[in-house]
Amino acid sequence: MFGDGYFSLGGYGLGIRLNYEDLNGHAPDYQSSKAAQTTHDLRSHWLDQLPLDEEGPLSEDVLTWTLAQDSTTLLELLAFLVAGTVQGVTHYETSKPTDLDRLGSVTGVDLTQWWTPTAESYFSHVNKDQIAAVVTETHGAEEALSIAKMKKAQAVEHAQQLLADKAWLPVPLRIQSEPSQ
Repeated sequence: MFGDGYFSLGGYGLGIRLNYEDLNGHAPDYQSSKAAQTTHDLRSHWLDQLPLDEEGPLSEDVLTWTLAQDSTTLLELLAFLVAGTVQGVTHYETSKPTDLDRLGSVTGVDLTQWWTPTAESYFSHVNKDQIAAVVTETHGAEEALSIAKMKKAQAVEHAQQLLADKAWLPVPLRIQSEPSQ
């Protein structure tokens, strides 16, 4: 999480393997997102706290530093490290809750705080009928009627304006819960 590459902690004989899927291929606007900025800020915070070598990578003193920390600091560091390894891309559609849905439910994450429907993130990638369905869901059928009369570019811009202050997520981003028995 803090190194420059696979062998960045060279001298250590133990490690934890991180599986990481680059979000840029799935969300080209990720680097400009609130989530990316927050992750960057947290990484910078921890790099300011951890002992570094003169060249920048983590020092061999990192274990000594870790052992000297209180449990709150260690839990915050661990939460940051583990959060970076959570793989959230589902490569198939399912109507059943996934492990990621269960994690989202348990942690109480509100994805509307981290994602906003914009032209780039959503509306330019769907057809006008789907845009109208979103507007119907958030503003009612009457407001959605105007979408049908617009050209696609206008519909995209209009929908982006309508949803600028709405907490709305497309179905793939919604946390699914277990059906009631």
